Amino acid sequence: MDHVLLDRDTLRVVLAVVELTVAPIVAMIWMRNRDVRGVHWWIGTSVFTTIGFSVPILFSLSASDARFVNDFFGIMALALMLQGTLVHRGKEALAKAGMFVLPLFAIVLAAMMVSVYGQDASRYIVFDPLVILITLAIGLHLAHWSRPVRFSARNLSAFYLLALSAAFFVRWSVVLASDNKAEVLANPFHGYLYLVLISVTIAWNCCIILMCNESAHTKVSDIANTDPLTRLPNRRSFEVNLHQSIESARRETNRFALALIDLDEFKQINDRHGHPTGDQMLVEFAQRLKRHARTTDFVARLGGDEFVMIIRDAENPQKLSSIIERLKPYLNGTVLLNDVPVEIRVSIGGAIWPHDGEHPREILRHADMRMYEDKRIHKMRG
Repeated sequence: MDHVLLDRDTLRVVLAVVELTVAPIVAMIWMRNRDVRGVHWWIGTSVFTTIGFSVPILFSLSASDARFVNDFFGIMALALMLQGTLVHRGKEALAKAGMFVLPLFAIVLAAMMVSVYGQDASRYIVFDPLVILITLAIGLHLAHWSRPVRFSARNLSAFYLLALSAAFFVRWSVVLASDNKAEVLANPFHGYLYLVLISVTIAWNCCIILMCNESAHTKVSDIANTDPLTRLPNRRSFEVNLHQSIESARRETNRFALALIDLDEFKQINDRHGHPTGDQMLVEFAQRLKRHARTTDFVARLGGDEFVMIIRDAENPQKLSSIIERLKPYLNGTVLLNDVPVEIRVSIGGAIWPHDGEHPREILRHADMRMYEDKRIHKMRG
């Protein structure tokens, strides 16, 4: 490639134009997605990068001053990016520490830069490792490590940041190995590094937009599939899971069971203590049910005082009955709601696929019949 095309002053202008073009778009995305954790810090990243590469051009700063402004705001932009990543990933302790560290970091960084900046390239030996450490930290915290590895905006962002770390590591190695630090400033690699910076800047801003979109999609999906009171999966989510369980059991020739759970005398509790107490009771019961269900089971609220559990490994009626009888003592009992003791009693009806039917309606009907039979027995016993 012609080295004239890699002139750093030209590429610095290109990077400034890219930021000035993209930053307003990212800001607009932020205004529509303010509830996305960490996104305001990432907007700060774009603002600092824009300042770092636009101010020297707009005010015709000298080469030395331009490098100072570029590097100071560039490194601070990375620090804000790391802070936003910690907030986004829910690293609360580290994010709180970052709130106190950032101002101190800015002061120390400015003082260090004043002491070392000049025409010599030795400053890269000090500051490139700092850039490498910050970008590596962002990439490692941002990446989605659970298996299988997903192709997502977070992982794509981490890839670009790790590539940026590699580029800065190459420059640091070149400077470290050079005998004449002044001559290193003329090395054409600086131009290639700017190309990487331009690429990562565009990619990062695009990934912010994608992460906001993913977050919005997840929020919509959560609203559609989660019961707003108990935060358990709702009827729609249960129906999807039931169909998936049936298909999986057919492929693997397995059996699974369904347990339909109803709160006894819930209407009387609502009438006696009021609907807010009834709602608190449902929340408490949902937490109790989720806490004592096994990790392989699926728990959902169908509506009202009716809950359901898909039990993966109940091969016969005897095992299902044993599971239900072990579960009841954990679900029954007295709970204190608004300083009022309320007694929780449940009726449970179970059914096994395909013994009680292969279609979702059939297995639900059998579970419903047995649940009302259990409720009838409770009433007879008083």
